[in-house]
Amino acid sequence: MPVLSDQLRSKFLEGLDEIFNNAAVHSRSELGIYCCGQAYPRSSKVKFTISDCGIGIPRSLSENRGLTITAEEAIDWAMREGTTTRSGDVPGGLGLKILREFIEINGGEIQIVSDRGYWALRHRQVSLGRYFRSFPGTIVSIQINTRDTNVYYMKGEIDPDSLF
Repeated sequence: MPVLSDQLRSKFLEGLDEIFNNAAVHSRSELGIYCCGQAYPRSSKVKFTISDCGIGIPRSLSENRGLTITAEEAIDWAMREGTTTRSGDVPGGLGLKILREFIEINGGEIQIVSDRGYWALRHRQVSLGRYFRSFPGTIVSIQINTRDTNVYYMKGEIDPDSLF
């Protein structure tokens, strides 16, 4: 794994925790949440996937925010900074921002499928797509580039001009 400062590692883990919490809170999956991962030393990658068989991001947005948009637009909305379906003074979306920024700089990837929508972040570019058939729930796959030799810190932690 790339070297992360203690503060950034904590925020990175918060981002992963947010993915699990979103699956647990929003999916309403009766079958639970599934996670698997694997290290690929020869190709310098770590990949893991979190999946549920719940209602999916588009339906969750429709029911919680009244947004009726395509599945790919719903995933894109969920991945933007500051968006949340939570109400009151419970913040949301903060951990995903750090996770997404790290993956972009690290050269990793994030792929999300929910309902008929597809969202991917590769090579610092976001692409959206639509599938012919619906996926039952949401699946989030994350790939980290373990060949990365950078040392990562939160912005202002050591140097005001650092990466985060």
